Amino acid sequence: MSNFWKKEGLIKRFSLLFILFFVASFYLSTAGIYLNWGMMSLLTVISLLVFRTIPYSRKDIWLFLMAYPIGALLNLISPSGIEGMLGFLEYDCQVLTLFILMVLNPSKKFFKIVVYVILGAAIIGSLFAFFLKLFPDYYVKIYNEPLLLLRYKVRSFRAVINWGEVLQFAVLINISAIIWQKKIKSKLLFTAILAILLIALVLSGSRSSVLAVVAGSFVIFMYYINRRMIMILSTMLLIAISVVYICRDQYWASRFYSLVEVNSDTSNVKRIRAWETGLDIAKDKFVTGVGVSEIENTTEVYRSNLSEESKKEWDFMFPKGLSTFENSYINILVRSGIFYFLYFFGFIFYFIAKCGLRLRKLKVDRSLAVGVFSTLIGFCVSMMFFGIAEGSSSYLFFFMLFYMIKFTDKEELNKSIEEV
Repeated sequence: MSNFWKKEGLIKRFSLLFILFFVASFYLSTAGIYLNWGMMSLLTVISLLVFRTIPYSRKDIWLFLMAYPIGALLNLISPSGIEGMLGFLEYDCQVLTLFILMVLNPSKKFFKIVVYVILGAAIIGSLFAFFLKLFPDYYVKIYNEPLLLLRYKVRSFRAVINWGEVLQFAVLINISAIIWQKKIKSKLLFTAILAILLIALVLSGSRSSVLAVVAGSFVIFMYYINRRMIMILSTMLLIAISVVYICRDQYWASRFYSLVEVNSDTSNVKRIRAWETGLDIAKDKFVTGVGVSEIENTTEVYRSNLSEESKKEWDFMFPKGLSTFENSYINILVRSGIFYFLYFFGFIFYFIAKCGLRLRKLKVDRSLAVGVFSTLIGFCVSMMFFGIAEGSSSYLFFFMLFYMIKFTDKEELNKSIEEV
């Protein structure tokens, strides 16, 4: 490890250090995410001015990065105008994560350090989540404090949605770590870590994250399918389903049981109604979208055109209005229009499909790369249920996407074959 750090320039060394803080912040501090990302961005710009080269350059990534100015332009000509453009530039800066990583070009060896940071931070976050479960009064106390207080900011692991989103990355990476660890003791250690993370995931009550983990786990098992894996997966699913069914009257289990009995959970009904509303609005502003800053106003206009009976139903479901459609795909379609939607998600699915096809050719670090690939699949599932493509966890998604592209790049594949 010492040789690794000696080979890097001073600016790049600091930038890589902030990557580690940046990743850990997803599990430890909401405020830290933006502080570390901002510092990493600054150091990247400096390194670009100093070195004047981008060591990892791919034409298709450059084309995808064009989504950023395209989205800003579409918001400028949308009903929200300049305000929408400025809102977009602030809202969608996660796309720039790819540019930052292209400039820094962190090695695959460095990614293993990142994996350990993810798992270490996730364990700390899980233990604190257990503490909050044991002392709910403390949870309520800090939750009601002013937003600017530090104790409120250090909170990502106690907010159900945020916590579930980032935890799914750690769970899937940990499953792949069990596979790529060769020593029995190491496998047992990572299995124990997995148990802690799974308990934390269940207690979070995040159904979308559980579905993401199931989808991602299926991808991993598809690459390593054998009788033993089938038995393990089948047994785990049967136990999980049985426990949820038996405990369906308890709050945490009722949330997962509602995946089957959709109408048994009011949030499910609200989410479906939000989807329908978003699709209706998207039809009217199909090309440019309504703009980032106009969603709440647009939904209010939508409400005003409803019948009196429908308005009462709307006010019951959305007493504070509707600023998100509980679906990343619909959110982006409404806010930036069909052209940006196809451009943005077209490239994401293009990268995922291409990397998935090349993954079987990988000879070195294949199980680690499969773990990364599973997080991408899991995240795409999660986006069906929350607006997370615009949230903090999307930074982690683009971080994983870069490494997936790097793992399966033709040059890397050739190196992989030569090393075997």
